[in-house]
Amino acid sequence: MRITSGLLAGAGTIALGLAGAGFAQDAARTLAEQVEEGRTTYAHNCAACHGADLSGGQFAGALKGADFLTRWGDAPASQLMDYVAASMPPGGSGRLDRADYEAMTALILAENKGDGDLPLAAAMFPPAPEAEDGQGNEMGLPGISSRYPFPYSDPPHNPLDEFTPVTQAELIDPAPENWVNWRRSQLGQGYSPLDQITLDNVDHLQIAWAQALPPGPTMTEPLVRDGVMFMYAYGDEVFAFDATTGRQLWRYRRQMPRMARCCRARRPSPCGTTW
Repeated sequence: MRITSGLLAGAGTIALGLAGAGFAQDAARTLAEQVEEGRTTYAHNCAACHGADLSGGQFAGALKGADFLTRWGDAPASQLMDYVAASMPPGGSGRLDRADYEAMTALILAENKGDGDLPLAAAMFPPAPEAEDGQGNEMGLPGISSRYPFPYSDPPHNPLDEFTPVTQAELIDPAPENWVNWRRSQLGQGYSPLDQITLDNVDHLQIAWAQALPPGPTMTEPLVRDGVMFMYAYGDEVFAFDATTGRQLWRYRRQMPRMARCCRARRPSPCGTTW
């Protein structure tokens, strides 16, 4: 289970709205019971990368201590659980039961001395400890520790902020730059009126960006509207990318019943989307 790239290196938390659904924990299960269940689940799925005691391993960083709390201090436990459920284990996100993700979150909370008197759904991680003199990475590279933060920059523009509902008229006759249906429109012509690409310059086209998708067969046609590319991927996931830069704007993963996950054929294969 590798969390380094997104959880510790600052790629950012992917908010999927799972927190709104709340924790599915049984009131009869105490936090201590969840912690013990979490140790077993962690040992089977996470210890190989993060170390048997959560202190970090060969392939991923620590899930406890000052470095971890620099990223997750004062954050709700539900936020961490939603992130882990959406992205772990690598290549198999959502493979575990929600109760397993809850139990592992309880374990990480306990190892960081979080408040064990509160229900997990209301628990918060403790604040990050104050950095001592001389503490931090000696290279002085931004983002590795709080001592050398990244310079401030304004948040990038999100084209989804101007999203408007799709109309029936648009499905029949979309704007020239949009591709809102299979074969572009309900007319099914598969034709774009854009004329920037011609017989004279088509051989000069280059890849502008590429994004990896969950492993498994993905043979769908992207939809593009107002600068946003929407892509369905294996595992019942939908992504929204900035069509200009490839930056991920949004991600949705349907929570499948356990038996549906068990019965689904899993044939991992390299896949992604390229623009």
